[in-house]
Amino acid sequence: MCVCMCVYSDPPRNIEVNMSRARKRDPELFQDSPRRIANGSQLVAEEDDSLQLLCTVDGNPPANLSWGTGDRDLGGPRFSPNGLLELLTVTSEHSGEYRCQAQNIEGSLQWSFHLYVQYRPRPGTVNSTCRQEGDGLHCTCSLRSQPRPQIQWQVEGETLAGNRSSGALQVISWAHGDEATSSLSWPGSQDGGRSILCVGSNPIGVHTLHFILSPSGTGASSVMVGTAALCGVVITASLFLLGLCLIRFWKHKKAPVKAVAGVEVQPAKGKEQTVDDASLIYSNIPPR
Repeated sequence: MCVCMCVYSDPPRNIEVNMSRARKRDPELFQDSPRRIANGSQLVAEEDDSLQLLCTVDGNPPANLSWGTGDRDLGGPRFSPNGLLELLTVTSEHSGEYRCQAQNIEGSLQWSFHLYVQYRPRPGTVNSTCRQEGDGLHCTCSLRSQPRPQIQWQVEGETLAGNRSSGALQVISWAHGDEATSSLSWPGSQDGGRSILCVGSNPIGVHTLHFILSPSGTGASSVMVGTAALCGVVITASLFLLGLCLIRFWKHKKAPVKAVAGVEVQPAKGKEQTVDDASLIYSNIPPR
């Protein structure tokens, strides 16, 4: 009597992915409970979030699982043969399509999703400047973010955005991809001491560029200062001056200078340091 032993096998089936997320932007780390993600869906994450995606599948023999993005297997984000994909600190570069591939000797099966990463406004590719042109001022402000930032100008208590004119002020704005650019024209403005703000915002945060206009020759130049950077400069300068005072006091106490009759001692003159009006200082004002 002959007994036939049959081994049943089948290709991968019932593939699914569950995702959990930690939001680092919150004061306390908030951990989402794992939830199932539909095949072909779009996921939205914020920059600095942490994502874990677990891919599971049925099949006999057990299928091998791997993650990939675009036309390559993932080598940056950590993943393991058990189908776990970890993006520990999400950045804008992580945006794109991801796929979980399941394969055994009977066949293969694929699951995919598109990751959309949101981030706060930051300086764009166009140089942000404010300078004298002819008989007036011309300012350009470029910021990028996801979603694309909304840019507005604040000039002497007046707010302008989009494509708008108010008296002598004229604003023209345009956008491309995740970047927005706006220009401000102010004919006839040649006085120094003016302050102009360019504010870019989206639901994730705010970025402010502060142009301080000062006379420079016959025209005007600008120093772009951020609130946080200005505070840092003031604190650093205060500590530096305090250190100099302490050093001089210690030297005076340690070895006092003796006057020599008939000789007038002049203090050494150091090289005067000046601030380049064309220097640019960026700062990012965190979301409230």
